[in-house]
Amino acid sequence: YFPYVLMKPKLIIAMIAGGFTQILINVIFGSGLRSPAAPGSVFAVYLAAPTDGTNLLGITLSIIGGAAASFVVAAFLLKTDKAEEAEDQLVGATHQMEEMKGKKSQASSLIAGSVAVATKPIHKIVFACDAGMGSSAMGASVLRKKVQDAGHSDVTVVNQAIANLTDTYDLVVTHQDLTARAREKTPSAVHVSVENFMASPKYDEVVELIDQANSGSAQ
Repeated sequence: YFPYVLMKPKLIIAMIAGGFTQILINVIFGSGLRSPAAPGSVFAVYLAAPTDGTNLLGITLSIIGGAAASFVVAAFLLKTDKAEEAEDQLVGATHQMEEMKGKKSQASSLIAGSVAVATKPIHKIVFACDAGMGSSAMGASVLRKKVQDAGHSDVTVVNQAIANLTDTYDLVVTHQDLTARAREKTPSAVHVSVENFMASPKYDEVVELIDQANSGSAQ
């Protein structure tokens, strides 16, 4: 959720309200965990919680109360702000998050192979990375919006782990360091190699390619 909070920094207030509510409820019930909950998920919380009834009740109420408090405060803050959130705001916020984590924020990309020689219509696009989550999922969201805005409702854009790829996709987008592995899994697909999933200028070229291939103009 960090890109969304960074996109509207005032939502940090909602996060603080949720955290404060959780702590207050746990203090009231005297509940807590035996060890840190890692990774941060509700399942990890319950695995690290003592099994007595009062403790579990306090933890459950703190999760529900914290979520409710964050939701109410965030809803109020967003209601006061009627400005529309454009797609590039999310992209910019994600870059800010990457910079805070010490990752690359300079966007550049390249096409691996000749995209212009697509020989069949493009209906299935997949973003592939090692885990099939995170930045590839967000990159798929960016391209999906561009494809839909271009009127290609019959084109699907999904994300997938490279290990789970099958040769059933028409176009595969990967980080430039992973393209070779993706080609082994999907040899019949058109492959697009990028350096940054979130801000590649090649996405517009992909949309143009879809226009050409799906209109029967691809040779």
